[in-house]
Amino acid sequence: MVTERRRSAVPARPRGPARTMNAPEIGFYRLRLTKGAVDVAARIHRTCACTVHGGEANAEHAWRDGCDRFPPLRGEIDGQPCDPNRIWESKFERIPEAEFLFLRDDAKWCRDHAPETPQANPEKPIDLLTVESPF
Repeated sequence: MVTERRRSAVPARPRGPARTMNAPEIGFYRLRLTKGAVDVAARIHRTCACTVHGGEANAEHAWRDGCDRFPPLRGEIDGQPCDPNRIWESKFERIPEAEFLFLRDDAKWCRDHAPETPQANPEKPIDLLTVESPF
């Protein structure tokens, strides 16, 4: 009796829970806008402007369980608002909030001070012949 074996020498990566495509989850993500481009920061979030946590001025704040309103999901890619389904339907990686803030702020700094870098142009693939060496 012949049994089929794995051909790889490394163990298989454990798969996480399958995601439901029609139910985006709030969180911080890293994704690429184009094949061969740099990673950009993305997030799916809810913002609320209720009187419970926003005070008398109805200041905008992150939605919490105690809020008296249930606003829709919002998306943000590289600091720009977008449809949250665009993020959820792409190939992404979950990241901590600190990494999200770093990626977003680094891209903003590069757009302001170094417009020729790949971080300033995340929709273009990296051209290794023209990009400056980091070493």
